[in-house]
Amino acid sequence: MRPEPANGPAPAGRDSALRRLRRIVTTGSGFALFALGALFLSLFLFFPILLLPVGWERKRRYSRWTLSQALRLYLGYFEFSGLIQPTRFSGLDQLQHRGQLIVASHPSLIDVLFLISMVRGANCIVKSMMWRNPVTIAPVHALGYIRNDAPDLVDRCAGALRGGDSLIIFPEGTRTRDHKPLKFLRGAANIALAAGHDITPVVIRCQPPMLRKGKKWYQVPNRTPRFTIDVYPDMAIEPYLQGLPRSVAARHLTRDLEAFFNRHYSANRPDLKHRPGQTPQ
Repeated sequence: MRPEPANGPAPAGRDSALRRLRRIVTTGSGFALFALGALFLSLFLFFPILLLPVGWERKRRYSRWTLSQALRLYLGYFEFSGLIQPTRFSGLDQLQHRGQLIVASHPSLIDVLFLISMVRGANCIVKSMMWRNPVTIAPVHALGYIRNDAPDLVDRCAGALRGGDSLIIFPEGTRTRDHKPLKFLRGAANIALAAGHDITPVVIRCQPPMLRKGKKWYQVPNRTPRFTIDVYPDMAIEPYLQGLPRSVAARHLTRDLEAFFNRHYSANRPDLKHRPGQTPQ
């Protein structure tokens, strides 16, 4: 991926019908490449890693590093093929530390691929179905990811942070819906409070939107999209730990996270307006 300045020129104009058709074909080939790559890595990398006579920590560290490099190549293919424009980044140096609680907006299906490719040793919460799928069961075991149906989910996430993992969370619980302000669940706040861990906010935008909630993969936008990924300074949670019951603190923290993200996420979204009565932090 080739970072560009965040204040660079915005993409202009609509693509021709031919170029749009080409991006539909490229998108399809991108999904096919992802499926084949996942199968190859599962059979010839992650499954053999599980059989190595070494400790789990070394297995996870090697597996996560390998996945990060593979996703860099995959996203590079997206840019090289013209499916997306070169991604704009700002504040990436904030993601170079271990043990971060990374809370991000989720406009597109491939947001998590960007974050895993950039964050060293990233841990994630994944759907339980991935632990039953024969293609993904070896990778999620080798990577040491956390099941979303674990009864002690918050404690596992807090433990991962204390152990030095950087944990990626999308607090909406699903991809952002068009023309809707961001609405967060309380999971990220509960994890931050349980771990006593500050939050690193990452605002991901994609203009025009692609691979978004409720749309088919072949419903490509009228011009080539560009992702913008802005990493902001950590949000301290110490003020939320001062004498408040956990449930009340989680509600306040979630409200403030929503306000912060809606302020920054809607900066380049003419279809969104701030919700009345909320003052971003």
